[in-house]
Amino acid sequence: MSETGNHQPDWLQLGRQVCVVTGAAGGIGASIAQTLVAAGARVALLDRDADRTIALAERLRGSGGDVVAIACDIGDRASVAQASEHVQR
Repeated sequence: MSETGNHQPDWLQLGRQVCVVTGAAGGIGASIAQTLVAAGARVALLDRDADRTIALAERLRGSGGDVVAIACDIGDRASVAQASEHVQR
């Protein structure tokens, strides 16, 4: 199933739900984040590369996205716990 433009299928109307995208600074993660923002979700962008994650957040905010960038290494329990606390705020 392929969608083009900004049209989102009915099943992808997220109405301000909070979504977490790990690996957000990479190509697939960034694409997923963009799709979630277009569907109305609030998105937490997690990635080890803080600079690229912040840049993505700025780009998505520029298109009206409600996003937060969080530096996180999902292989590190302490980093994940800290990111989880940040997302829950």
